[in-house]
Amino acid sequence: KISNLANPVHNYTATGFYTPRLLITSVNGCKDSIAMTGQLKIVGSPKIDIGGNTAACSPALLTFKGLVSKPDTSSLNWKWDFANGNASTQQNPVAQNYPDAGTYSIQAIVTNSSGCSTTSVKLAQAYALPKLQPNKDTTLCKGTSISLKANDAQTYSWNQATYLLSINCS
Repeated sequence: KISNLANPVHNYTATGFYTPRLLITSVNGCKDSIAMTGQLKIVGSPKIDIGGNTAACSPALLTFKGLVSKPDTSSLNWKWDFANGNASTQQNPVAQNYPDAGTYSIQAIVTNSSGCSTTSVKLAQAYALPKLQPNKDTTLCKGTSISLKANDAQTYSWNQATYLLSINCS
């Protein structure tokens, strides 16, 4: 690309080696040129993603993995923020605990040996447990019944207590 500016700025969009040249012409029509003495090396940022299990019921123990989708030959430095007060510099960090239900924004920043970096963000979810409303201790006369209550769940499974005489609970 050619520029007519005295101090141009160029954004390199492709990786590779480049040798910029400066061609100048004085007001009297005299011309000269100079090339950069070494090559300009343009490197790309690493391409990453966050893998692992990103959802569980609270208290959630979630495992994250650093995935490299476009590897290069340089070493990579990882920096994780788990949005729970913890951080890591490992590509595959230890499992993280999320005791409270909620949505957490997990961030991984990876920098290659040339100083180019990229960031990946993934939302993790700690699901709330269903609300239980247990009955208080109750004494019943033989032949009477009690209604057991539960709500906020998708499925229900009642188990007979040791001292219940009836298995026909409904």
